[in-house]
Amino acid sequence: MVNEEKVRLMTKLAVFEENKGKKTIPIGDYYRSDFISKNLLLGFITGTIAYFLLFAIWAVYQGEKLVQRLLALDFGHIIFLVIVFYGIFMVLYLTICYLVGDYRYRRSVKSLKSYKKALKRLENM
Repeated sequence: MVNEEKVRLMTKLAVFEENKGKKTIPIGDYYRSDFISKNLLLGFITGTIAYFLLFAIWAVYQGEKLVQRLLALDFGHIIFLVIVFYGIFMVLYLTICYLVGDYRYRRSVKSLKSYKKALKRLENM
């Protein structure tokens, strides 16, 4: 005879694996520090690309003023400003990456605890 409670539990686990589990289960393979470090590394790469794209857009928008500064041979000031704004941008961007990574990890660990608890209950049936 079919155990209805066991079927419900198996269905619940299968739904979790198909939906949330695709993203949650791989996160459970990492330690918290490793997961956040991976997010920060990816954030550094994407943040650098984003900064230079934004800088290029700004340079096109401020083209005339930028050309005047370049003609005045004010390279030191321009490079200084680019580096300072890059540093500020990256600190803010990496802080957001850290907070998002930490939130995702904690949420995934919480979901995985209930998933593993349900697996144990199914195993004991």
